[in-house]
Amino acid sequence: MRQKRNGTLKKTSAKAAKLMLAEARVNRWLKVLDDVLDGYEKDNPHWRMLALLWLVEGSLGNLRKYLEAGSRTRSRWRHPFVEVRYMVNWNWSSRDKDTPAVTYGQISSSTRDSAIAKQISSIAIETIIQEALRGFTNDVALQKRGEKYLPLIPIEIAAEFRKIRSSSKRELILDELYRPFSMGAAEVDFDDEAMRAGTTLSLKTQQKFAEQSQQMDLPSITLNIKKDERSMQIVPVFQVYPLTVDVRNKTAYYPLTVGFIILPDVLPGEDPVSLLRKNWAQPGSWSATDRRVLWKEIIGGFRQVADSLKPPEATPSKEAVVTVSAKLRMKIDPSNPEQSNEAVKRMLESFGQTGVILEMSHSWGDAMTLSQSSFSLLLKQVEESSLSEKGAAFEKLVTALFASIPGFHVKANSITRTEEIDLVVINGHDDPRWKTSSPLILVECKKRSTACSKNDIVQFRAKLDNRRGQCRLGFIISINGFAETAKNELLRNSQGDVVIVMIDGEMIRQAVEKNSFLPVLQRAWDQAVIS
Repeated sequence: MRQKRNGTLKKTSAKAAKLMLAEARVNRWLKVLDDVLDGYEKDNPHWRMLALLWLVEGSLGNLRKYLEAGSRTRSRWRHPFVEVRYMVNWNWSSRDKDTPAVTYGQISSSTRDSAIAKQISSIAIETIIQEALRGFTNDVALQKRGEKYLPLIPIEIAAEFRKIRSSSKRELILDELYRPFSMGAAEVDFDDEAMRAGTTLSLKTQQKFAEQSQQMDLPSITLNIKKDERSMQIVPVFQVYPLTVDVRNKTAYYPLTVGFIILPDVLPGEDPVSLLRKNWAQPGSWSATDRRVLWKEIIGGFRQVADSLKPPEATPSKEAVVTVSAKLRMKIDPSNPEQSNEAVKRMLESFGQTGVILEMSHSWGDAMTLSQSSFSLLLKQVEESSLSEKGAAFEKLVTALFASIPGFHVKANSITRTEEIDLVVINGHDDPRWKTSSPLILVECKKRSTACSKNDIVQFRAKLDNRRGQCRLGFIISINGFAETAKNELLRNSQGDVVIVMIDGEMIRQAVEKNSFLPVLQRAWDQAVIS
């Protein structure tokens, strides 16, 4: 019996030690998350406004899709507003009333080390956005049960609210607490008869909206544009409503409204209302090219406001430029360039503690020339992998191929707030084809059992366009080739300065067979641009 008890004690102690290690691991990650959030808040005193501008830019994408939806484009532009929802995670199983039911994400002992950086980043972004939304909406919410809404107010506000005996005063306070946060618009009193279905707001009412918008804390954005030699103003409108908790449908979200107010300049003797019906004052009647320019101006305006809220970089009073030449010998994994570049990163971090690195370049010596067997092994993994594992194996092969080219610094699985990119290549290669045209190169890996389609090309082009003009070259690699619709889509958009190069599975096999990927890229680029 004693031996049995001792054995049980040893097992229990080992289990307790394992739990302690797991808890320490999670606490370490939570400390990293706190440091990330504290650092961001310290470096960006206007972080709430910046978070709001993130939401505005994302909502504009939804508005653009709605307004440009096929045959109904013109009619929808007459009322250019749309409501979107920013969904939040709500813990419906929680019974602890003292703990907020909104969750920003989860870190547990089961979270893998390889996924923790992505998880911390995701939680940090969600925390920043939702904390900003809570602040803009006074931290109040509405509980929806069917058609009924119940106000949810923080405990400290509710305590003060109960002290107010006047019902009319209570109603006024509730109105203020639940008033939507607005940018570019404010509440304006007008005759209800003017809001019959299918009507457009009068120019006078629209001008009131624009005047009220100038009184808000967030800088309003007014675009002065010309169409057919006529001037007008376009005022973007964005509103955030308090959190809605829909009990029946088990959804929680912040309702957001985004749209535009169009104000034509009125010349003497002109009827303001009739101007709104002119084709030049209705973007829905413009050409697709003119509307693309309009969207570019609108999104650019918001980005300029965001840049104005960021603190300027401090300028040192004195500077000294030191040039260091060094060689590092290191072991590399051909399929993991991020790991291979870790020594370089550590060197940069060390130098960065005492100064600012003005210029840096690095290249791999003979050790980076991979043997044919290395590529062949990766290709074999692709061909023999199960359907669920084939995608990861294919990306691993493509990553190794791009990393084998001197001057290409490859970053795999880059995830932004709105999209995921398979590979980002920082271009330091001296080939004249792409030496100066594109500081960044995007790579998309398509590993489906079907050919790459037109929609894949359109979506990939959007990712290139979202890189602030720093990415004009992209390689889309489809293991099963390209449909005619994809090729035709590239031909239709061949007049711009963005180049999308198609590479199929057979070309990848040729690169592996000849142990040389650069000539494959060069021939594919020549075919896309010159042929």
